Amino acid sequence: MKKQAKIILYSAVAVVFLTILIIPRIGPSSGESIGNKKDEKQNANISLSVRGLIVTTRDISNNISSIGTALASEEVEIKSEITGRVTGIFFKEGSLVSKGQLLIKINDLELQAQLSKAKNSLKLLKDKADRQSTLYEKQFISKENLDLALNELNSLKSDIELLNVQISKTEIRAPFPGKIGIRSISEGAYVSSSTVIANLQNISQIKIDFTIPEKYASLIKLADNIMFKPTGEKDFLYGKVYAIEPKINTATRTILVRGLYSNAGNKVIPGSFLDVKLELQKISNAVLIPSYALIQEVKGDMVFVYRGGKAVRQTVETAQRTESSVQVTSGINGGDTIITTGILQLKNNMKVKIGSFEEKEKP
Repeated sequence: MKKQAKIILYSAVAVVFLTILIIPRIGPSSGESIGNKKDEKQNANISLSVRGLIVTTRDISNNISSIGTALASEEVEIKSEITGRVTGIFFKEGSLVSKGQLLIKINDLELQAQLSKAKNSLKLLKDKADRQSTLYEKQFISKENLDLALNELNSLKSDIELLNVQISKTEIRAPFPGKIGIRSISEGAYVSSSTVIANLQNISQIKIDFTIPEKYASLIKLADNIMFKPTGEKDFLYGKVYAIEPKINTATRTILVRGLYSNAGNKVIPGSFLDVKLELQKISNAVLIPSYALIQEVKGDMVFVYRGGKAVRQTVETAQRTESSVQVTSGINGGDTIITTGILQLKNNMKVKIGSFEEKEKP
């Protein structure tokens, strides 16, 4: 009996001891679980303070920038068609010349002598042809004899015409009005068809050559306005699209465009490097948002829109961009409120509070 009593006593002590060890572990663990649930509930009620922007619409222009080159409206290298010695220079370097003005005279003494001889022979052959014609009418000679005389006369006339053409080539004249540059020869120099005598340029109008990406090819049209300025200038000058290359450059995927500017006061010098801006189209009621409010992801662009106290993830489609803004074509409308700060911390349907509003996006 005593042995059984001891066993019961020992068992009771063991139970008490185990209870003391286990209960403290179970008790606090349950308390922590309850505390975590309270914290989660409290966190769920916390709203992140952000800044908002009420989206507005306005009319904008779809402009692109490019780099261009100024060209004279007409430009040519003055060269001689024939070989010979220069006997006269009749222009002043850097001066304005008119169309047809004599610039250079090349020695034509030999040609003039041949022409004089041919003209003397022409009178004799003319008289001969007249006599043969009279004799033929009286049937004293055959038709063959008359034809030979007329053929000889016509052949000499052709030779005279050829000599006149060759003599005219000894006089180099301005093909159009313009400003002539610095000459590279002196009187007495021997020139050939490869000798550049001077450059002649018409700068009363300036051509502006520049390229645009092929995606804009369908938007550009003749008479579109262009703005440009030479490097270092402050103010823009204005011209219009004059011609459009009908083929896209396959190497650069660009299309060549040529503008025209009335160069009053000779403000633009041919060969100048130009900053060009082209207005392609005007867009009415465009939606613009700050570029920093846009999140770019692999699947597409998105923004956070404020709706009912929550940040709602919204996919958008965009078009033209500037340094500070992005045009949104779908996904949001005027009057929507987008979130502009803390966007990297936001999650879809997360509670937020608008602490302040930004001014509308400036042009």
